[in-house]
Amino acid sequence: MEYTVDNLEKAVTLFYRTEALQQAEAHQWLTEAQNSPQAWSFVWELLSPHRSSEVQFFAATTLHTKLMKHWNEVPEDHYELLKKRILRPLLVMQWLSAYIIHTVPVHWPNAFEELVSSFQPHHLPNVEPERVVWILLEILTVIPEEFQSTTLALNQRNRVRTVLEGASKDILRVVEMCLTPLPSSGFDITNLTTYLNAARCASAWIQLGGLNIEECIGVMNLLIDLTCFVYWNKEDPDGLSMEKKWNCQSYGLNH
Repeated sequence: MEYTVDNLEKAVTLFYRTEALQQAEAHQWLTEAQNSPQAWSFVWELLSPHRSSEVQFFAATTLHTKLMKHWNEVPEDHYELLKKRILRPLLVMQWLSAYIIHTVPVHWPNAFEELVSSFQPHHLPNVEPERVVWILLEILTVIPEEFQSTTLALNQRNRVRTVLEGASKDILRVVEMCLTPLPSSGFDITNLTTYLNAARCASAWIQLGGLNIEECIGVMNLLIDLTCFVYWNKEDPDGLSMEKKWNCQSYGLNH
C-alpha cells in the first residue's frame, strides 16, 4: 500500500481503534513507513494541527526516528530547510511535549537536560536569542499541561509523574534565570514578554505538585519584585495592558 497521507491516517486509526490482530498489522506497516525515505516528505503534512492528536503523535515519533537513525538520507543542501522546519515554534511545541510525556521514563530519561541544552542561543545563531528563550519556556510550560490531559495507564502515569516532579526543581532554576534582573540595570520593561512566559512556566510546574514552599521561595520573591517594578513602570514602549502585566502576579502568586 502506498505511503500517502490518507493511507497513513487510516493506518493510525486502525492501530488505535481496532482489535489486536489489526493493530499488529497496522503497527508493522506504520513502522515500515517510518523507516522509508518517503517519511521525510509525508511527516510534515501529518504534523499539521488540523490532524488528530494520534496522527500528530505518529508524525512526531516518525520525525524523531528519522533524525536519530536515518540522518544519512538527508542531502547536505537540505540541512538549513530541515532546521527551519523543526524550529517553527508551534511545530516544536506540538510534537516535542507529547513525545517527552510518552518517552521520558524509559527511552529519553535525560530529556530535560537535553532540551535546555539544545535551546540555547549559541546553538541557534539564526534565531533571535529572546525568541529561543520564549520557545524553550513555552515547551517547558506545555509539558505538565500535556501530562494532565494525556491518557496513560496508571503505572505509566505514576512513572512519568515521578520523573516530572524530579525535574521540577531544575525547571524552576531555569525560570529563575529568566526572571533574575541584571545586577547593573535591574529589570527591563522591554523583556516583559519573557518575564510573563517565565511566570506561566513556573505556574504550570508548581501546579503539577512535588514542590514544597521552600523550593518555590526564590521564584515567588522574584515575581513579587517584578510585580512592583511593573506597577511603577506602567508606561512601556510596547503599550501592553495592565491586565496582561498583572498576569505576572496572578500566575505566580495564586498557586
